[in-house]
Amino acid sequence: MFKKSNIAHFFRRNAVAYMFLAPWIVGFLILTLYPMIYSLGLSFTNYDFTQPDSTQFIGFGNYIKMFGSVFGISEFAASNGEVMRVDPYYMKSLSVTFTYVFVSVPLKLIFALAVAMLMNQKLRGVPFYRAVYYIPTLLGGSIAIAVLWRK
Repeated sequence: MFKKSNIAHFFRRNAVAYMFLAPWIVGFLILTLYPMIYSLGLSFTNYDFTQPDSTQFIGFGNYIKMFGSVFGISEFAASNGEVMRVDPYYMKSLSVTFTYVFVSVPLKLIFALAVAMLMNQKLRGVPFYRAVYYIPTLLGGSIAIAVLWRK
């Protein structure tokens, strides 16, 4: 067991560090942890933004609606008695999303690494290509703003 004086000494010695961490901890609690827990709670209800007063607890109904096709379920009764149909397109869209992520992200990283390695070589004309490659970064935002202001 720690003595009270050891714990007090520890916090007194690290007070400045905790003061620097405090804004981040408060921001994390308010902007990340609370919304995550609140969203988890809402996932067990049939919450509707247009009618928030009619919210009812439906248990795992939303999860069965999403993943029911995996288990061969086409419709089911939620805990509030409402008959819900399983979304037939959810698993297909999930597989397309995962395929896109696991194929396109590594390919983009490999291509970006290859371009970076090529631009780092001591070859003739590389400074020109670096400038040409970087110009859209400089002009892209201002052109987008100009197009938006034109409308």
